[in-house]
Formats: sequence, structure tokens, C-alpha cells
Amino acid sequence: MDLTPVAEAFAAAGFGPQSGDLWAVINGSRMLTALRAPGQLDTRWLTEDIPYGVATWAALGDAIGVETPMMDALVTLASAALGRDLGSQARGLGALGLGGKSAEAMVARAALG
Repeated sequence: MDLTPVAEAFAAAGFGPQSGDLWAVINGSRMLTALRAPGQLDTRWLTEDIPYGVATWAALGDAIGVETPMMDALVTLASAALGRDLGSQARGLGALGLGGKSAEAMVARAALG
């Protein structure tokens, strides 16, 4: 399988000029160069997305026997960076109506939408 070089794919998607290497494409993109990281760590990207997203998905993985080492690492790193346990603030499976259910029951419930 032949993969399109990243610089070409970015340019084709409209992220920058049609020629040059990846550095030129990214730095020639008005959209990508306008993106700025937050000025502080205590932002919703960590305080909301980690406990209510990543940690919840990791708990779901634990419940059905799927290892989630990268998710677990993100929760640990974000918690360390902010000095508080974001995992303990996670939306638990009980809040999703999945507490105590088997993996099969969780999949059946997900199929219901």
C-alpha cells in the first residue's frame, strides 16, 4: 500500500501551500499557524476531557477486560501536572447506567443507542 506523504496530504486537505516539505506546508497554513496552546495547564482540555472522557473510557475498558495503558497514562500525567487526582473525579460507569453490568449487557445496551 502506497501512502501519500504527509506534506502532500496536508496540502491536498487545504492546510497549506501545494509545494514544499511538511515544515513549509504547516508554516504556510493560516489555519494551523493561528492555533495557540492554552497559556496555562488548568484548562478544560485537562479538567473536563480527562475525567469525563479519557478516564471514563478507561473504566469502561477495565470493566470489559480491555487494557487501556495509554488512557491510564494520560490520566496519571494530567493528574500529576495539575496536582489533583483526575481519575477520582471521573464519571463512573454507574452514572452511565452500566455499573455492575457484564460486558455482554454493556454491549447490548450500547446497541440500543
